[in-house]
Amino acid sequence: MASVFLNYRREDSSGYAGRIYDRLTATFGKQQIFRDVDRIEPGLDFSQVIDDSLASCVAVLVLIGPKWLEARNTEGELRLHEPVDYVRLEIEKALARGIRVIPILVPGMRRIPTEDELPDSIRGLSMLHAFPLTEESWDSELDRLTALLEKLGLKPLPPPPAPKAKRGIVTNILMGLGAMSVLGMILSAIEFGGTPDAVYVPPAQPQQVVPRVDYVTPPTAIKSEPVSRADPGMIAEAQQYLASLGFYNGTVDGIAGPQTAQAVRNFQRSIGLSANGSVNDDLVDALSRQASSVRQSQAAVSSGVSLSGTWWDNFLIRYEMTQRGNQVNAMAYSTTNEYIGELQGTLSGNRLTYSYNTTDGSRGSGIGILQPDNQHVNTVATDSSSGNSQSNQLHRGHLPNAGGY
Repeated sequence: MASVFLNYRREDSSGYAGRIYDRLTATFGKQQIFRDVDRIEPGLDFSQVIDDSLASCVAVLVLIGPKWLEARNTEGELRLHEPVDYVRLEIEKALARGIRVIPILVPGMRRIPTEDELPDSIRGLSMLHAFPLTEESWDSELDRLTALLEKLGLKPLPPPPAPKAKRGIVTNILMGLGAMSVLGMILSAIEFGGTPDAVYVPPAQPQQVVPRVDYVTPPTAIKSEPVSRADPGMIAEAQQYLASLGFYNGTVDGIAGPQTAQAVRNFQRSIGLSANGSVNDDLVDALSRQASSVRQSQAAVSSGVSLSGTWWDNFLIRYEMTQRGNQVNAMAYSTTNEYIGELQGTLSGNRLTYSYNTTDGSRGSGIGILQPDNQHVNTVATDSSSGNSQSNQLHRGHLPNAGGY
């Protein structure tokens, strides 16, 4: 079976590798996409597994980010020039075998390295056409990439069977930042219908099962409330606010479609409101206040505020954050001090846009909003597999108190 090999350096682009892996496996299935962290079992010879995987490859995707060239070992030497650097060796083997090598420029990397910047054995990489990815062009570029891989021989998964009815059940699982810790489960049945996005929520209250945790307040449950039918002008105003806050990247058209409804629910979760997706005067007022708060926080961030340091979330997960410029990285640890995952993100003003992956295989992305006190970050994380979103809050240097703050 034809396959694709993901080549990347963890400290440079592991978060983006996870997002690309999720997109490709959703299209082609896991058996056709090789990613070392997922496919190399303990005790196996790394080099032999790589050789075996390249044998069936039709393409190698080389993810290049801002730290790809500059990564160094503990002695300060460039990793790319080490005798045993698997990133370089994988590229060497692919070029030698005539396998299609496709450079992928992840967000933050604007150009492919020049010949002079590369070891002699992989200088040919500088002459290859690259896929430049940005957050704005992410979906369209990956559409082009999947179309190319299909032409090269990858077989897409068969389409799922058509649903028997329009009615669907959405199961929301409580996640910490990036679903790193699950303490409870909220089940709610939401029925979608209408044109383009009238939503009816049954009057029955959802069943809530949340284990008791001392001095931690569980995230707000989704309440069953009717969704108001706002006029197009109000919807457009809400869309503009949501876009400025990073929750919405669609068209400001005054139509409350599914994307708008999801953006509203994510915003409501981020500030502790009932996530009913309703567009009304109260929502617009809340958006206006949040936008004003954002402007104040942006001024504070531009004055030198950094996210570096130790943070705890509402589930007592500890994050050790480091920030260089606007790039933020964090390692996550459980209450028993066990490493459980990491995130990588970009801070723009007071908004942190991030991707995450965990040791149990969970991946996804999220948005964090730095609050005016610069001591708390309100987050909404979306799991890439289930599509479920969950709000949380990070606390700088202290555990959450009884009120969750």
